Amino acid sequence: MIQILPFNHGPINRVIGTEFVKFRPTSEIRAFSSDTGSLDLSEHDYTENPLEGYVKQIREMQQQPILGARFIVGFNVGDNKTWNIQDVRAQLFILRENQLKQQYSAGLIPQERGPGFTLYESEGVFGELGKKAIIEHSAQLFILNLDNDPQDLWNESMVSLAIGLGERLSQRAIILELQKGGLVYYAMPITNDESAWVPVSQIKRETREFNATRLHK
Repeated sequence: MIQILPFNHGPINRVIGTEFVKFRPTSEIRAFSSDTGSLDLSEHDYTENPLEGYVKQIREMQQQPILGARFIVGFNVGDNKTWNIQDVRAQLFILRENQLKQQYSAGLIPQERGPGFTLYESEGVFGELGKKAIIEHSAQLFILNLDNDPQDLWNESMVSLAIGLGERLSQRAIILELQKGGLVYYAMPITNDESAWVPVSQIKRETREFNATRLHK
């Protein structure tokens, strides 16, 4: 197989004699393949530029932007740092897994599937004029609607997750952003009833069990 690729398909600058020449190639990029070993391009079958497949996907996504959600979850309970990234990870996984099971059983989604999300640690900084800043460590969680659930179901699912996270992590509010094509169309603290908060000892036990039995190591 022979692949012929351009060395530089961006702007090319050259000095020819005493003149400065600037050239930008405008032809399509093509990849050629053949088993003959010949360099005669007339004997080669050419295929589409591999980038064109991604460009096509981007165009399709622009027509139907992917929905997403971002959650901001504090590690403090009151003034005390109580949680860490492992606690938040375990609780979101458990909540989302149970939610998807219930939706499949109710016929709201066409097939069984497991949870998937991205998370990282962050800091929130708060303060009043002239006073010391307060720093609270937190986690930011991102979920994409890669399975194209209907938007109403997606919205309800994400709000429900925010409420569940608040109850299980003893948070008066979880910040929730709902996004479409990367643009926020809803951003609001999701509050919950403190009487529904789960004991810290239970959550810590669930985190240990999750880390021991559910994580692929």
